[in-house]
Amino acid sequence: MAAESTLRLYCLKIYGLSSLWRLFRGKKWNVLRQRVDSCSYDLDQLFIGTLLFTILLFLLPTTALYYLVFTLLRLGVVLFQGVLHLSVDFINSFPLFAMGLRVCRPYRLAEGVKFRVLCDEPGTALHLLMEINPLKCSTVVQTYRTPTYSCYPKDSWAALVKKLFVGELIYPWRHKTTKTD
Repeated sequence: MAAESTLRLYCLKIYGLSSLWRLFRGKKWNVLRQRVDSCSYDLDQLFIGTLLFTILLFLLPTTALYYLVFTLLRLGVVLFQGVLHLSVDFINSFPLFAMGLRVCRPYRLAEGVKFRVLCDEPGTALHLLMEINPLKCSTVVQTYRTPTYSCYPKDSWAALVKKLFVGELIYPWRHKTTKTD
């Protein structure tokens, strides 16, 4: 809960500082046209803007430090969730039964057969010994591994860093669940 409030406070300060910086430059954000337009401000507006900008600017290091601490804690939790998610995904897709068969009874999973000549004397019947070639472990894993249907993070590293700098909340493995009644 504290992380979200710090996040919102940091995001609000960044947004406020950028708005007040545009005020100093004589610009304003045009909501209808989605662009920055020129504007002339009164002396009172510039004075109030200067006071607010100074207050926000001097309080920014404190808020940024709180944001850094809580963001690092959040990233630690997200990293732990990712490791748990990947390990569950690996356990669900690993062919445990097929690997058990390969280790205990390798002749059950055959790659092929080869014949070896036992008796090759002229005038007698040909005696062959059939040997089973067991599958290699890597082939067992590739053949019997089930596909995973997990959701991985959709954002790139650049988008993640941008979200962290701007102050957006990060939900890397959240996906929409469909409710069926």
